[in-house]
Parts: sequence; structure tokens; C-alpha cells
Amino acid sequence: MKSKICSSKYVKTVSKGKGWIPAFLTLGFLLAFPVVSLLMIGNWRGSGYTPEQMEFLYENLWKDGFLLTGGFVAVLAAVLNGINGFIYLYSKRQTDFYHSLPVKRSRMFWNRIYTGLVYYLVPYVIMVFLAICIGAARGFFSLKLMGAAIVLFGIHLIIYLLIYFSMVLILCITGNLLMGIFCMGMIYCYGPGLSLLLGSYRYGFYETYYMEKNYGLIRFLREYISPAGLINQFAEAYQKGEGTGNFMILFLLTAFLAFLSYLAYLKRPSESAGSPMVYRGAAFIVKIMVVIPCGLGAGYFFYLIPISSMKTFWWIFGLILGTVLSHGFMETAYQMDFHCFFKKKIQLLAAGLIVAACAMVYEIDLFHYDSYVPQKEKLASVSVDMNMFSNNMGTYIKEVEDGIYQVGMDPADWDLKEYSVSGKKEIGDKTYDAFCSIAEKQKERGKKYEKGDHIVEGANSDIVFKTGVMYKLKSGKKIYRNYRINAIECQELIQCLYEEENLKDTVLDMLDLGEEYLDEMYFNAADGRGYMIFQEQKEKWTELLEALKKDIEDAGAESFAGIPCCSIQLTYSLPGIMDVSTLVPGEENRKEYAYSTINILPEYTHTLAVLEETGYPITLDDITVKKATVQYYGKEKEKTAVYEKAEELQKLKDAAVPAGGFYSWLECEEDVSVIFQTEQGYEFYVQLLKDKLPDFVQKGKETADETEKRKESEEEKVSMIGGADGPTSIIIKPREEDQTDE
Repeated sequence: MKSKICSSKYVKTVSKGKGWIPAFLTLGFLLAFPVVSLLMIGNWRGSGYTPEQMEFLYENLWKDGFLLTGGFVAVLAAVLNGINGFIYLYSKRQTDFYHSLPVKRSRMFWNRIYTGLVYYLVPYVIMVFLAICIGAARGFFSLKLMGAAIVLFGIHLIIYLLIYFSMVLILCITGNLLMGIFCMGMIYCYGPGLSLLLGSYRYGFYETYYMEKNYGLIRFLREYISPAGLINQFAEAYQKGEGTGNFMILFLLTAFLAFLSYLAYLKRPSESAGSPMVYRGAAFIVKIMVVIPCGLGAGYFFYLIPISSMKTFWWIFGLILGTVLSHGFMETAYQMDFHCFFKKKIQLLAAGLIVAACAMVYEIDLFHYDSYVPQKEKLASVSVDMNMFSNNMGTYIKEVEDGIYQVGMDPADWDLKEYSVSGKKEIGDKTYDAFCSIAEKQKERGKKYEKGDHIVEGANSDIVFKTGVMYKLKSGKKIYRNYRINAIECQELIQCLYEEENLKDTVLDMLDLGEEYLDEMYFNAADGRGYMIFQEQKEKWTELLEALKKDIEDAGAESFAGIPCCSIQLTYSLPGIMDVSTLVPGEENRKEYAYSTINILPEYTHTLAVLEETGYPITLDDITVKKATVQYYGKEKEKTAVYEKAEELQKLKDAAVPAGGFYSWLECEEDVSVIFQTEQGYEFYVQLLKDKLPDFVQKGKETADETEKRKESEEEKVSMIGGADGPTSIIIKPREEDQTDE
């Protein structure tokens, strides 16, 4: 009996009437492997790729393209085979029939697993072999490709088994189709959904939450709780030539699900078919897992609706409503009776207490999330989003091989180790104290400033902007924060990073690449114009770069956070690694392009001496300003003033900063803009420093502020007298002659 139950004859017997499953999967794998192979090879030849490029693309097809197409069909096969093998558990009639057969349940279980594997493996192996033959006929065959095909077979098999046993487990612990679909959705969506909920609470209640990066618990829930997330993480790692650790996680999870499925199948009572949940323990766990997030989610939904002091009241209302409704609906589904909506009040109370405790963690910031800074001795490195500090940075460059470079172009990659601003040793004391001081002020600033904006309240308040910070611990853990920093703190932090860390080296790295890779040198002059310089005098590029290196080396931290007078942008063209996404047909050597902007300070005497040879204005003193137009802004443009006197123009030039750059360490007046007009009639914008704002500009600003306040006061009076905000009052004033007669 044991030999027959896994024989080909037995498989044919149990497959009668179900031949459409292997036929359907054969069609799927035909499209996934041979058809895709023929289409891609034809497209490559038609696009003009070289033989070397086509060989590279074909190798990548087995590593990337077939992983996706074959994986999709493998998932489909797992779902179909799982339902085909165990859907009978939902029918009392079929369950009684199969369980009355003189066959042990364990043998029946493994027979259905074996049959599903046959349905999957036979068409898979045939179509993969056919795809290999197609590649060999086109000249693409090697032992390396055979190895890639074997590895791909193992990957698709583990994906199939993972999805298959998750389906079997759900079918074994649930008793009807509706609850099965619900539990299957929980397995694949619960982790990502819970991570979204926790991220929403952090965004709503914590001032320093950095939502652009997934890390810690949120990342774990999103990427490792769901089987789909695990598969996606493994696929990304495998495409990079990694993934051994992820594969072991998939293997262990598959084995665990297989063990649970086997136990659930053996111990499943036959009479449980048709009931929502088979096991009480599983029913309780599922209910708790649903009720608590639903309560918190409903509370957050009501928390977002009102824009008033009633947010807390509505938040509490939502917490209670979500907990009661979700618990009631789950109990109704379990008992299949709406009268059981308020049954098991003790469990409802316990769930409510857990929801309240979780909510209070965020309300009172129990773990001091906003003010937390890791202990100095535990820090391995710190990265700062320098893109938000200034334009005095460039793309990171990494030499992956001798003479082959990889360039990071995405500003969102600021947390890569190549961007780390920490020195080779431990982070300095001044830098660490600066981060601690910034973190302590976040809660207070969060109450004063609205989220996400550069807001100024009053003449003496700070201009605050947000920047990301990543603390990397020696244990490998990453912690992200989003800090509000004002100009003074930014200046102090830049000086600390310059003195104690590697900020100077980061700026100098772009200058050490070599002139042979330099394509363009673009000069942003003091008048706001841009010029290509020394294009026909490449020896001047070398002279200018050497002058820049010397000036940056000699400059102190104070000057590094000074007022720039102009800037230089460098464009490099570097030999890059071959990459599928950027491969150009017929191109033998791929190029990587890198950019860097260097602010030129008045202290850079050697650099300024070379730039003077261009004849372009280096500082505002080199420009003769004929007229200045000052514009004052409130909610609307309120006032424009024109100044032409030499004394006034000089004061404006002394307070001016070149526009077009982001100088976060400088406190510029946001409500004022200035347009300088030269003798030649050319106009350009500048910004004005707060501490050097001329008296006549300050008076004009105050006049504009008073005008705006007066308009707001008049609008409030109109609102009080009548309209939708209150009852309309009509006042009839008697004529003067009537008053005289009386």
C-alpha cells in the first residue's frame, strides 16, 4: 500500500478529472521560460547590442528575468495545488468520505503533497530544459549558466513550498471559505499593515520620526513577517549576488509551516468542517491580532479628522469605537450569530486595556523617542543628510574595482556608509554634544512649529528646517531621526563636523579624482550667471583644483561656515561597472557621471586669484549696481521699494548673499527679496542677512507687517459683524438734521 500510494499509477488515478492543473501550469511555464527567452534574445539583436553585451544580458536573464516570471507561475502553482489538495476539508460530506478510508491521515497528507509536487515539477523541468536549449542554439551556453539554472530551480522550489504550506495551514485551521480568505490575507498583509499603523502613530505623535526610511521594528514587520516580504527581500539580495542568509530564513520558515500544517491536519476534528475556526487557541490569537490594531487604527483615523483642541477627545472616541466594533464583528463571525456581538466581555475589556496602554505609550512618549540619542560609546558612525545643509556637497563615489567606479545619484541615499560624516575614530565630544542639544529641543519646537515648513514667528524667532540623521551603532543597528535645526545650530554642527569629523575630507574627495575624468567646470558668478570656464585651457583646471585644495586645507572651521561669494560646479565622467538598467546598445565602456558643487569663500585667496583671470564678477564688489528693488512679502506681496542712492546700495550689497544656493547656516530674511540691476541693465536676485539688514529695509518690513496685521484685524471685524460666522447686525444712523431738530 505504501509503495502504491506514491506510484505514477496512483497519481494518474487521483488526477482523473484534474488534468487541467498540470496542463495550465505547463502553459504558464512555457510562457515564463522558452517564450520569454525567444522574445528577449530577438529584442537584443534588433536593438544592436554587441555579442558581449548580449551574453551579459542573457546571464542576467537567468538571474533576474526568469526569477520573476518563473516565480509568478510557481506562486500560482502553489495556490492551485494547495486548494486542489485540501479544499475538501471545508465540506462535511467529503471530509467524512476521505477520513473513512482505510488510509492513515499522515499517509494521505504526504500523498497530496507529493501529487502537488509532481504537477509542479514535471512542466517546470521540461520548460527550463527547453529554455536552455534555445539559449544554446543562439550561442549562449556554459557551465555557469547551467549552475544558474540549478540555483534558480532551488529558489523557485522553496518559493513554491512556502506559499503551498501557508495555503495548507490556513485550510487546516479554518472551516469555511470566508474565514480562510480572511486568514490568508492576514498572513500576507498583517505585517505590512501593522508597520503602516506604527509608522502613522510615530508620524502623528513623534516630532523626530523619519518616515522616508524603514528601520527597526517597522522594517522587520514590513519585510520579514509576511512571506511575500521575505520572498521580495531574498529576490533583491539574490540579484545583488547575495541572499544566502535570506534563503536560510525562507527554508526554516517553510519547514516550520510544513510542520504546523502536518500537525493541524492530523489533529483536525472531522466534525469541524463548516465552522469558522477549528482550534480555539488559533481563534483567540487571530481575534487579538485583529482587535488591537483595529482599535488603534480607528483612533488614529478620528485623531486626524478634527483640526482643533478636540483631537484628543475624538482620538479616545475612535479607540473605544474601533475596539468594540472589531471585537464584536470577530465574535459574531466565530459564533455565526449576531446576538454574540457583546459576548466574552472579559476579553473585550482586556483588549481595551491593551489598546489604551499602547496609545498612552505614544501620547506621553514613554520611551523618550524624540529626545533619544544613543550613548557615545555605542556609536559606530553618524550620517547627516547634507543635501539639506547646503549645496557644498556632491554625489558619493566608490571605486569598486581598479579604475571602475560606482556613483550614487539619488539624494535619498545620504545614509550610505560613503556619506558618513564620522571620523575614522569615535565621534567627537563636541559633535555628540551638538546632537544631544538639538534632540532635547525637538519636543518644544514641535509644539511651536507646524510640520514640514520653514516657519518664522516674530522678528526674533528662529528659521527652522528639517534634516535627517542616522546613528549607526557598533552592533550594526541603525536609528533614524528627523531634526528641526535652526541656523545657529547648523553653523555649530558644521564646525564640529569640520573640526572633529571627516566633512573636510568629503569635500576634498571630489577634487582628488584627477583631471582626466573632469568633463566640465561651471562657474556660478556673483551676478547669478553661470559660465563654462577654461574649456580650452585644461592646464587652468589643474591650477584651479590645486588652488581649491590648498584653500580648503588652510581654511578653518569658522570660514567653512562663512558667507560664500560664488561657487564652482564640477562634472566628472568615470568608467562605470556594466549595469543592465543603463546598458546602451553598442557602447563598449559605460560612463558614470558625478557632480560636485564647491562654495568659494572670500578666504580662498588662491582660488580667487585664478578665477580673476576669467574676467567674470567674483564678488558683489566687482559689480556696479545701478538700482535695487526690494520686495516685502507677507501673505501677499504688500510693498515694493526702489533704491538708487550709492549709500543705500552699498548697505544692501554688504547684507547680500548670492541667491540660488541653500545656505542653511546663514539666517537670511525670508520676507524680503532684492533685485539688483547693473549698469548694463542685467537683473539678478540676492538674499539679505538678518543681522546685517539695513535700517530702511527693516522699516519697510515693519510697515508691511503692520499693513498685514491691519488687514487681518479688519477681516476679523467684518467676520464679527456679519456673515456665516455670526448674526448680522444692522445699525441705522440718524441724519444730522434730525438730531438738530430734536
